[in-house]
Amino acid sequence: MAGERMAGDNEARADDMTQRITAGAGDSELATRWRTGPEMDSETAMQLRAALAPLFAQARSWQELRAGLATKGLHLAIRGGRLTVIETSGGAQLCTARWLGTPLATLSARLGRPCVKALPGSGAAGEVLN
Repeated sequence: MAGERMAGDNEARADDMTQRITAGAGDSELATRWRTGPEMDSETAMQLRAALAPLFAQARSWQELRAGLATKGLHLAIRGGRLTVIETSGGAQLCTARWLGTPLATLSARLGRPCVKALPGSGAAGEVLN
């Protein structure tokens, strides 16, 4: 009985997380824009985190982080004032560094300030260079 209730609670939390992710929940830590499909289910979200979070947590330099992401066909950019993981082919925004558990402030404290080339015509967008 308790196990069934616990499983139901876990499913409800996963559904809630998926809804917040796919809705682009503004300032929520789970907010992301998954533009490669109409929605991201909880399993996909966990796979994305499992694949990328270690790169962010273990990187010793911006160059190392960028190289690790490049092996997965990804790069870093600033979009809407947030450090964002972008698909190199197509330019889809996958998630923010904050959503992966390592916000820009934390990375900057550990790796130093990133060198960012501002994109013309946009107030809070740029490409991470270093």
